[in-house]
Amino acid sequence: MSHHPTWVTHKGSIGAYPSLIPLSFTFSATPDDVSDTLSYAVLSGSLPAGLTLNSTTGILSGTPGVVGEDTTYNFAIRATDDFTGDAQQIADRTFSTIISGVATPTFTTPTGTILNSNDSVWRELQITYTNPVPTN
Repeated sequence: MSHHPTWVTHKGSIGAYPSLIPLSFTFSATPDDVSDTLSYAVLSGSLPAGLTLNSTTGILSGTPGVVGEDTTYNFAIRATDDFTGDAQQIADRTFSTIISGVATPTFTTPTGTILNSNDSVWRELQITYTNPVPTN
């Protein structure tokens, strides 16, 4: 009887993520026999710097490092069952992700008119923003 895991996570891109922003993504496969448990490992390629794959849960997590421009990472993940019969069974799948080199601050300004033609009058206006990269 075959005990090959079946992938739930679709192959291909797992999405694009900004650098320096924590992320979490779960790779998922199911064992052929529900009494088996799976482990996950990077088979080939490389994960973005700052990310790790939890071998028990299949969760890819961490904070991607700075990249100068959008960078695509291609890698393969292997799901292995703990079947103790004739041999462990494996299932491999290829994935990719893009880490964005740009983390743009988001500005929030009041609605309505903030300036008028009477530009000789000094006005103070509070502008708030959130910046996902504190060094921007």
